[in-house]
Amino acid sequence: MSAATKLAPILSSTPLKRIVDNKIYTTSDYSIFKRISGNRIVNANHVKKLKESMNEHDLMIPIIVNENMEVIDGQHRLQARTELGISVPYVIISGLSIHDTQKANANNKNWAGEDFLNFYCEQNYYAYKVFRNFKEKYRFSMQVTMGLLAGWTMQNNEFNNGLLMVSPDNLEKAEKIALCIYSIEPFYKGYKRRSFVFAIVKLMANEQFDFEEFMNKLSYQSSKMVDCVNIEQYLKIIEDIYNYKRKAEDKVRFL
Repeated sequence: MSAATKLAPILSSTPLKRIVDNKIYTTSDYSIFKRISGNRIVNANHVKKLKESMNEHDLMIPIIVNENMEVIDGQHRLQARTELGISVPYVIISGLSIHDTQKANANNKNWAGEDFLNFYCEQNYYAYKVFRNFKEKYRFSMQVTMGLLAGWTMQNNEFNNGLLMVSPDNLEKAEKIALCIYSIEPFYKGYKRRSFVFAIVKLMANEQFDFEEFMNKLSYQSSKMVDCVNIEQYLKIIEDIYNYKRKAEDKVRFL
C-alpha cells in the first residue's frame, strides 16, 4: 500500500483548501512543526499506545499541516514519532484552520469536553474562561460544572458548539452551592458525585429545606450518607436525616 493510499482516509475527512504540491515530505526536524492555537492538549496515554503500535508496525501515515506548518491533523502521531526519534511524514495543505482540525478529529479520536473547553478558552470566549476557572477552583466534573453554571438542561453538543452562557447570577449561585457542597466533605466522601450534587441543588431551591439544619443532623448521622445511583435515592436518605427527631406533623418530604 502506498503512502498516498494510507493518507486518503484522513484527507477525505478534511475539507481541503489547496494542496501546496502533490508531495509527501519527510523530516526529522521536529522543530518546524507548530501547535495550532485551540487544539486539544496531547493525551499521554494515546501517545503511548501510538508508540507501541509504531514499534510493532509503522504505517508511516503522514500528518497534515497548513502553509504555516501548524499541525491540523496528527499531533499525537507527531508527538509519538518525536519521542521515538523517528522521521515524520507530512503533507502541506494551505488555508486550513483550527475548525478543520475539529472536523478531521471527528473521524478519528473524538474531541472530549475538555478539548472543546481548551479550544474556546484559547479563542477568548469569556463564558468558557469562567467555566474553566470555576472547574479548576472546585475540581468538579465537566457535567457537574456545566449544571451548576449553565443549568441542568444544557446539552453537550451546545457546549461543544460554543453556546455556553454564564450569567453573573448563575455564577454567584454556583459559588454558594459549591461552598455548601464542600462543607459536606468531612461527613460524606462522595460529596462531588453528580447525583449527589444535583440532589443538593434541588434541595436548596426548596423553601422547606434549611441547609444549616441538615448539616447539624448530618454531623451525627453521617453513617446514613452512602453512595446512591440516582438523585431520588439521595433525596430519600437526606429526607430521613433531615426528619430525625422531628414531630410527625413537622416532617417534610423532598420527593
